[in-house]
Order: sequence, then structure tokens, then C-alpha cells
Amino acid sequence: MRPYVLIYVTDVDRSRAWYERLGFRLRRLHRHGGWAELEWGEFLLYLHGTAAPRPAGFALPGFEAQEGLESLAARLSAAGVLPDPSFSTRASGAC
Repeated sequence: MRPYVLIYVTDVDRSRAWYERLGFRLRRLHRHGGWAELEWGEFLLYLHGTAAPRPAGFALPGFEAQEGLESLAARLSAAGVLPDPSFSTRASGAC
């Protein structure tokens, strides 16, 4: 599992350049500039372009997993990490 943060930005290219100066390395870039994926070691940073500015400090943390959901859920459960009962993938629109 790799931790990530998704940040909405009004200028993907300018934001990407700033994070690259901090030491992040470009992983993927949308060919029309709508988003960029950067990494720093095992940490991922997703920059998503938006026309509407978000509140200062707005970011969505998460984890990227390369394994199946069933094995990930079993591993997390064995480690004592239980799902939040208020979370619903249907309600959130996640797929």
C-alpha cells in the first residue's frame, strides 16, 4: 500500500513545477494537463485541475493498493483496522 494525497489545483502545470522543485518526481501526466501524478519515495501526490478554487488546506488523503480488495480487507482486518460503518461505496460514488 502506498499513501497518497489528492489536491485540487487551479493550475496543474504551475503546481507540478512547484512540487518538483521540492523533490517530487513526475509519475504520470494527463496529455491535456487535467491532472498529474507525482511521487516522492513511496508517497504519491495527485494534482487534479479544477476551475473552482477549493478552501485553503483542502486535500483528500488515501492509500493506493496493488492487491485485490478481498485480500486487502483481510489483511487490514487481521491488523485490527476495521471499516467505518458509516462509509458506503454506493453513497460516495466510489467504484
